Amino acid sequence: MSNNDLPVPVTGGSAAVPTNSAALSPGRATSHPPPVIPMKRSLSRDPEPRIESPVPGGHHATPLAGSPEPSLVGTGAATNRPIKTKARDKPAPREGGREKKESWKKKEAQAAARGGTPTSAPAGGSSTKGASSKATAAAVVKDAPPGLQVYPLSPPKEVDYLPAKPPIFVPVTYPKHSEISFFETTEHPSNRKGFRYLSCKASRLIPTLKYHTTEVPPYAARISYEDKSSHIHLDETGVALTTEKGFRSARANVGLREGDWYYECKVLNGINPSDPAEENGHVRIGFARRETSLDVPVGYDAYSYGIRDKDGQIVHMSRPKDFMKESIVNGDVIGLHISLPSLSVQRGILAPFSENSKYPPDVIRDRVPIKYKAQLYFESFEYMPIKDMEDAMNPAAPTATGTSSSSTAKNAKACFKTLPGSKITVYKNGKRMGTAFEDLFVFLPPASQPLASGGGRPLDDGFCGYYPTVSIFRGGRAQVNFGPTWECPPEDLSFGNEEIPIVITNDDEMQDDSDAIVEKSKARAICERYNEQIAEDCVYDLIDEVDLWLAEQKAAEAGPSSVDNGAGTSLNGVNPTQEAKEIQEMHIDEE
Repeated sequence: MSNNDLPVPVTGGSAAVPTNSAALSPGRATSHPPPVIPMKRSLSRDPEPRIESPVPGGHHATPLAGSPEPSLVGTGAATNRPIKTKARDKPAPREGGREKKESWKKKEAQAAARGGTPTSAPAGGSSTKGASSKATAAAVVKDAPPGLQVYPLSPPKEVDYLPAKPPIFVPVTYPKHSEISFFETTEHPSNRKGFRYLSCKASRLIPTLKYHTTEVPPYAARISYEDKSSHIHLDETGVALTTEKGFRSARANVGLREGDWYYECKVLNGINPSDPAEENGHVRIGFARRETSLDVPVGYDAYSYGIRDKDGQIVHMSRPKDFMKESIVNGDVIGLHISLPSLSVQRGILAPFSENSKYPPDVIRDRVPIKYKAQLYFESFEYMPIKDMEDAMNPAAPTATGTSSSSTAKNAKACFKTLPGSKITVYKNGKRMGTAFEDLFVFLPPASQPLASGGGRPLDDGFCGYYPTVSIFRGGRAQVNFGPTWECPPEDLSFGNEEIPIVITNDDEMQDDSDAIVEKSKARAICERYNEQIAEDCVYDLIDEVDLWLAEQKAAEAGPSSVDNGAGTSLNGVNPTQEAKEIQEMHIDEE
């Protein structure tokens, strides 16, 4: 058995979790078990039918010349009803032998007209028998909860079992007087409009699912290599960042979905306290969802909340408000504490807006493995900004009654629902500055929507949430710290498993008596979320493996007679006669 298969972290104990060390491994101990054990989906239903992958191709991925046909596996994105897969006729070649390519907008329009995806083929001819089978299959899918999308794939090659490699670090020539060396990260894909990427590898422990996500060093909470602007440059530990461009942003590699979490960020180069007018770069710190662009500062849209260094203002939907009334300057350490209600509360808020609320909560990961620079990655649909949230940045003028003309419409939309009790509290050099934001917007689907025109489904993929985010402007530099030790410990927060309440008295002495005036509230260091997120993903892998294995057993027992010759799928969701293909090599065009 490979040592790199399914690195489930060991939980339990009270050992402190080291941060940002290349020597760490995904299996290190954590003092807190996952707060929620993912609910196992019903195995009585069938997964979605096996179809050709809708993800590769189009505007985001172009097959290399001579590369094999697209073929992907496990879980991928598509609609809930069976998709017909007869091959589309190729357009007539231009003079000189080159084929004329349809525009992406034209592909989207054609896909919307036939209810498929931009890369799926139009339906072929039908027969009475075929139409009856298709109608029965559609009824089964319609009455069942959402299931996995599964794809045929050839057995993994030996090279697919090797550990994932980190990106290549190329030194940059700036900043000239920095004590920290910064690098450009190369040889990896970057998240782009509508699509996101995670490192993956083959595993012999899940022979039906075949592939699972994996980690690259350093094995700790840090800035994500894939989820940052390409103009953001990092140090070797992935915690210090800078850019020479205008505002660019980077998100952490861990997302927060429920509970109380804390991290701090130190300004290495920003506003000079000796000369505030000096152009020295700027830094913004906050939390952002996956919909937020990485080419704008945190707080720019309705999906993110940030605090700017100039005058210590808070920013949401590009509207700055006075908060600290003092600037954040070089050497300052800003701490952010986010509090989110439980997932059960969040699902209850969104139940009236979701067709899937009648089914048990589930995590369904629509993703397919691809190859990029000889490395394996999962490609999945990214959640995209929706028009209602973008319009909220420019609210309608008040009516004669004094209320906005759009306020009634907002109350009827899932994306504008808020999380009760949610808040973001700000600390400066350990001192509590106050609560900057309250009642954050919900983030679970249907409040978050993927790229529907490409086949994305409004389902929770397990990575919805708020991510620590830092934005840098023209030479600014910052360093994040996800714990477990702090440079400036927050004065009214406690971490760990203390049994005796820690309090603050008038004499600043810690004791447990009646003279206490402030009791410290509990929070967790974001570094603990790293192991927790790995454990959750491993559990989802096991659930999907069992689900797919049972479906394939049912398909094998039913035999070839159950296969629909017209659509190429079976009522069990698995077509044992469908040809398996190789994983496609992806080439990303420079933008």
